[in-house]
Amino acid sequence: MDSPVHFALGFHCHQPVGNFDWVFEQNYRLAYLPLLTTLDSHPTVPFSLHLTGPLLEWLDAIHPAYLDRVAELAGTERLELKGGPFYECILPLVPGEDRAEQLGKMQAYAERRLGVRPQGSWIPERVWEPQIVRDLAEAGLTYAAIDDAHFHRADIEERAAHSYFVTEDQGFRLNVFPISRRLRYLVPFEEPSQTRDLLRQVFEDHRRRYETGTEAKEAAPPLLVCEDDGEKFGAWPHTFAHVHEGGWLERFLTMLEDSANEGWLVLTTPGRYQATYAPNRLVYVAQGSYTEMEEWSGGNFRNFLTRYPEANRLHKRAMALSGRAREHVADVRRRQASDADVARARTARDHVLRAQCNDTYWHGVFGGLYLPHLRQAAYTNLIRAEALLPPAPPAQLIDVDLDGAPDVRLRSPLLMALVAPARGGSVWALDHLPTGAAYSTPSGGGANRSMRISSEASGVAPAATAAGATTIHGQYRLKEPGLGAARGD
Repeated sequence: MDSPVHFALGFHCHQPVGNFDWVFEQNYRLAYLPLLTTLDSHPTVPFSLHLTGPLLEWLDAIHPAYLDRVAELAGTERLELKGGPFYECILPLVPGEDRAEQLGKMQAYAERRLGVRPQGSWIPERVWEPQIVRDLAEAGLTYAAIDDAHFHRADIEERAAHSYFVTEDQGFRLNVFPISRRLRYLVPFEEPSQTRDLLRQVFEDHRRRYETGTEAKEAAPPLLVCEDDGEKFGAWPHTFAHVHEGGWLERFLTMLEDSANEGWLVLTTPGRYQATYAPNRLVYVAQGSYTEMEEWSGGNFRNFLTRYPEANRLHKRAMALSGRAREHVADVRRRQASDADVARARTARDHVLRAQCNDTYWHGVFGGLYLPHLRQAAYTNLIRAEALLPPAPPAQLIDVDLDGAPDVRLRSPLLMALVAPARGGSVWALDHLPTGAAYSTPSGGGANRSMRISSEASGVAPAATAAGATTIHGQYRLKEPGLGAARGD
């Protein structure tokens, strides 16, 4: 057929810094391993894969054979490995130097452990701001996938969004691929035939325009991209029974193979597609994220920092420590210090980068800011960095959380405290440097105690399967039993 529709399937797998080992293991057993095993049994289906740094480190320590297999598949080009910031920070929320270091760390790790240097990047929580284009390009990345909502807001109609585009910032260019929201809700919650019908309709519409001359003969074939969390494929509630025990994934991959054999569908990856076809045109897309994230944040991810003092104080402490750690690394190099001093400075720097892992700076269906063990992990990394850096003055007057009111910062060999005179002299941070314990870690009481994710508000009905698996975006999630009745929800 003259112009078959192209389909790119991808997965993003992440576990945050500080998560419990049993959670890593459970997700590995329910999602990561069976997903890779089933994909491996369908050699004609290419796919892309993104594994975040915390998960890569855990897999390498506990299940290295899994990464060995990923490396083998990447070497045969069946698997297209994606990069991104190693510790899955929200890129626009960290300094440019940190963005470069996070991205470079992932590129180096992938090349060393997996034998490939990624050309594509996953964008954490798909939080996009135009200034990150330069960081991605300078890291050697040529493309990223972001939500199709970005392109619709840029007045690109849905039909035109079945392609990819080029964007730039300060003369640095990056290709950007739209992730289909319709496919995110079909896969894996509806039967594979519904995905087939959608792809077939795109093919038929394109062929009709091609035959009637309304589509240029030299136009690139349409492309649809489906990328989402790997945890959806076994680790989300009820999905293991549906995706694996019920055979959904096997049926889905077989459907893709059969459609490709019929000639109207080509299975590809973003990297393959951009190597063959030119981008649609130059676009500039505004800041944003996926629709559900914008509902939770009130339209801009940064709003989490103004709505929740816990998130803001953690973020601002990480920002301040990042600057001190960078300066210290530069200083020890400049002084040609001992190897031990260089290693100590680099360790402090790595603790700061770990503390930038995004999960504790926002809330979503799975908790995030609500989870004390994740918050404690972020604080512990910051405190360990503080203990490794040259001590700051014993007393300083400085607006640490950038709320417009100065704080008093007190430092001894054992403790660091932050006091807010404008809030009645309250102590809002008390850290024990030798152990990395944050004694005043907030409990998260400033966050909403209940969360209702309304699928109707976004115009998409909750998807349900015969096995009972539903997308989490159509569920109620209450932090306390009976809270909904108490609130009248």
